[in-house]
Amino acid sequence: MTVMTKRTPGRKPARPNHRKGEGRNPGQTRTPSKRTGPKGAEPKGTGLRDTGLRDTGPKAAPSKVGRRKPPRGAKPDLEQASRKQDNKENRWKPTHHPRRAAGQKAKQGTSSKTSRTSRDRSGAGIEATVLPGLIPAARQELTTTAGVTQVRKIQGEDALTIDGTAQLERLEAARTISAVWLRRTYAVPRPKALLGDEALRSAAADLQRVAQRHAFTGLRLEAAGRDTATLARLADAYAQAAGLPHDPSGGDLVVRLRPSTHGSAGNRRSGGSGRPGSQDAWDVLIRTTPRPLSTRPWRAADRPGSLNANVAAALWLHAGVTPDERILNPACGGGTLLAERLATGPAAFAYGFDVSADALADARSNLAGVPGGPDVHLQVGDLQEPGWGLSEALGLFDTIVCDPPWGDAVGSKQEADALHEALLKSARAHLKPSGRLLLVTHAIKTTDRLLAEGDWTVVSDRRVFAGGHRPRLLHLKLAR
Repeated sequence: MTVMTKRTPGRKPARPNHRKGEGRNPGQTRTPSKRTGPKGAEPKGTGLRDTGLRDTGPKAAPSKVGRRKPPRGAKPDLEQASRKQDNKENRWKPTHHPRRAAGQKAKQGTSSKTSRTSRDRSGAGIEATVLPGLIPAARQELTTTAGVTQVRKIQGEDALTIDGTAQLERLEAARTISAVWLRRTYAVPRPKALLGDEALRSAAADLQRVAQRHAFTGLRLEAAGRDTATLARLADAYAQAAGLPHDPSGGDLVVRLRPSTHGSAGNRRSGGSGRPGSQDAWDVLIRTTPRPLSTRPWRAADRPGSLNANVAAALWLHAGVTPDERILNPACGGGTLLAERLATGPAAFAYGFDVSADALADARSNLAGVPGGPDVHLQVGDLQEPGWGLSEALGLFDTIVCDPPWGDAVGSKQEADALHEALLKSARAHLKPSGRLLLVTHAIKTTDRLLAEGDWTVVSDRRVFAGGHRPRLLHLKLAR
């Protein structure tokens, strides 16, 4: 029977109190909840108890939902206690957010205290630039002859990063490298922050280190937007630190400024925030020599169409040299291939000929600047003449090396094709059976057609980029 309550006018009826047995039939019980307390305590949340029994024990203390009170005498859970303490200590510590951190760096970079944000992130490093395609040759030379132990290619660049402890003198003596640069990375969001005290002091130390090693005439800054007021101030400050005048057009102490390829965390070109176009570090590079290393000291006469000295050095490096070899250089021109060979090491005999007497005069001037150069035999001769006009008394050669005209700066394409055909068909008569032919050519289709005839075996075939061309460096041997 349901207990009815008296309704007072103007008031809502009172809700039945189930704990007192109101609103339910006598003897009705409620199924206990699965969540129970310790043994001996009343089940939690049971509602009506069995009306035939009385509660003889004390009521269990209510606990928080989802937690149990540990049994009496149980050992404390030290691991859980430690975890609670760590959560409590770290509750109010802000979490790291990469974009927010990058924004804070950018704000710091725009403050007046630029010296605090222009931190030297990576220290002074060394970078070597090379021609496209010469990375393997430069790496081989640096590790074998320059004593460099750590060489790594820079992603997306035709350059190598080198251990900062390497000796600059040995690096500048490398023959396959275009230039050596002293590089320092600054954690700044824009070049304006490089005018801070700390950044200027660091750059001044690098500039003075380079300026004391060679005789420079002026400083030149190479950077996008170098005509802006900010970069003009930066160039003047660098020139004052180096003790040189600022010469934007003819300065030989070259300083480059670029977005860092080393300092950004997470990605390189896009900066540390991960957003395209953002940048939080800049590289300042200082060339260590007044001229590029490809400008050789021995080159007294620079003829049109002369081969790049780095390419010639790479050809000899890949092919290998021996002091007892006999070398023949048809169409020698200004003597670049012969000069680079003798600069690498001595040879038993070297002979060159060219159809132009003026070219031979330039070759003599250039060979005078390398060891053993004055001993090279030079003679007027025609590559298209039968037997090349050589005397039989000269005998056979171990190496024939040639850089025929490419048909742009010297001659025409038809003349270049004819010279290639004369070379590949007549070289056999002047080579020893174990000899080799080293060829630098831009006549790709003509060379492929002649090689398809089967008189030569290709030992190696490499492509480089020089002077707007992509010549092939071919190492050939006589087919058996």
